Amino acid sequence: MDKAVIFYFSGTGNTWWVTKKIAESLKSREISTDIHSIENISLEEADTLISMSKYVGFGYPIYGSDLPETMKNFMSNLQPVDQKNTFLFCTQWLFSGDGTRNGASFIKDKGFFVRWSEHFFMPNNISITNSVFSRFYTNDGTKHKKRLTHSLNRANILADKISNSITSKRGYGVLPVLFGLIQRFPYRIMFPKLRNDISINYTRCILCERCVNNCPVDNLEIVQGEVSARGQCILCLRCYNFCPVGAVQYKGKDFDRERGRPYQGPVQIFQPEFLTKSHNNHIN
Repeated sequence: MDKAVIFYFSGTGNTWWVTKKIAESLKSREISTDIHSIENISLEEADTLISMSKYVGFGYPIYGSDLPETMKNFMSNLQPVDQKNTFLFCTQWLFSGDGTRNGASFIKDKGFFVRWSEHFFMPNNISITNSVFSRFYTNDGTKHKKRLTHSLNRANILADKISNSITSKRGYGVLPVLFGLIQRFPYRIMFPKLRNDISINYTRCILCERCVNNCPVDNLEIVQGEVSARGQCILCLRCYNFCPVGAVQYKGKDFDRERGRPYQGPVQIFQPEFLTKSHNNHIN
């Protein structure tokens, strides 16, 4: 049986869900697949798994048609390979333009032969108060079913193409590249200023430390008995969405509790602890 390994980053569960569906679909096509959150695997372990696998996949959410900083660093620091069959996929709410092509730029000189790439439309996870994007946010799971069904179909098609060695790359055309650049250029300019927009409402905080433990970049820490932000946020929204008492603020604003609750993954079983602790999964 052929073997694949997928490395992914997921802030609030969308990319985690897609990764699992791709792995399950590959398994049904006789390709044994390991999936690993990049938060709990070392580069040395990743290099070893890559050397043992016929196929390598990378999955990530798109922020402003760009990759999360953690995924950029992970991909950029992998060891070179010898023409390894590679697939990329990204999750998005509206469109990313060239989300996968941009991801390929971080491994282009390392011998990863990108033969497949796919974009997945997932539920909107931007639930921060007074954001233009949050106006389209809903935590009603029944309204997410259409997108999840569409993404499941795309996962099956991607697995078909991989197993049948049919090259297919989304996000590489002229228009996708143009749309990607239109988003990415201003996003990269604004990003340094956006990294310090997380704060804590101390009247709500119960010091459970969930936000501290689950932050992928150690942006949050306990200082003199209070949670404090260090200004190195990567905008994954995990701390904001999963605080049990809504104590995490974005740009000084609390989550509007009248809207129910922030986005907490495409399915109820998702917990961010899956990604930050030893919860790697093997799909036989």
